[in-house]
Formats: sequence, C-alpha cells, structure tokens
Amino acid sequence: MYSKRLKLVRKESNSLTQHQLSELLEIPLHKIKSIESDKTKISIEIALKIEEKLNFSFKWILTGVGEKFISKVDPESSIIKDNNLNLKKVIVEHQDVIKKFKDSKKAKEFNEFLIEIEDGDPEGYEGLYKEAKTISKTINRLKEKDSIKKKQQTSFTKRQVNGD
Repeated sequence: MYSKRLKLVRKESNSLTQHQLSELLEIPLHKIKSIESDKTKISIEIALKIEEKLNFSFKWILTGVGEKFISKVDPESSIIKDNNLNLKKVIVEHQDVIKKFKDSKKAKEFNEFLIEIEDGDPEGYEGLYKEAKTISKTINRLKEKDSIKKKQQTSFTKRQVNGD
C-alpha cells in the first residue's frame, strides 16, 4: 500500500517527520497525512518529487515493484535517464489530460480503444484522428457562434429595456 511505502520513505530518509517531508516536497501536510492513512493514493507528481529529492524509484513508490532506489547512471548511459525523464513527463501530462474528463472511466476506455486501433490499423487511426480534429473544430465554431448570438440577444434585450 501507498501508506507503507511513504512511511518507509520517511524512515529511510533520516526519519523525516510528515511535516519535514511535506516541506521538502513542497506539498501540503494534509496530503502526506492523507496518503499515510490510506485515504489518498500517491499521485504521479508526488512520486516524481520523491524520486527527485530522495532518490527512491518512481516505479517502486507507485507500484511497490522493482528496485526501491534509482540507480546511478554513468554519463555514457545518460540517454536512458533522458528517456526515463521523457516517459515520466508523458505520464504526468497524460494523467493531467485524463483528469480533465468528467468521466475518467470512459476516458480510460476510450484511450485503450484508440491504442487498439493504432496498433491494428495505423491508417484507420490517422483517419480517426483527422475526423476527431474536424469534429472538435466544428464544435468550437458552433460554440463561438452560439456565444456571439447570446451576446447579441443580451444587447438587443438591454436596448429594448432602455428604450433605445
């Protein structure tokens, strides 16, 4: 569980208190307490901060799997480190996008569906992407037109009320 791993992180980091850890990671104390009482999961952002500041593995913090500490990378294999950082950035960005959906379960299912299409039919995936982009542009144009129409109606109503 997240609570056990976070407590272990604190213990193995010079027995940091919850308060000290929250200051080090620049996150509110209540988040640390919430994670350690199993009320909240550790977010990807917090796991990345722990890895960056305390050298615990991002993967281990989130899953409990793999090496507990990140290995030191020699300069010749810094490409691996760069790739891992890029992957972590993508994961964080993707998590932020999923959070924007009203129904995260449907968003996850839709993304899995897109992955299946991309793997099985790359051309179909490109076509679907172009169609989705067109639909999005159309929806935005309709929203703009609706907004302009509402402004005009509001303006007209105000003129009628004011007797202009």
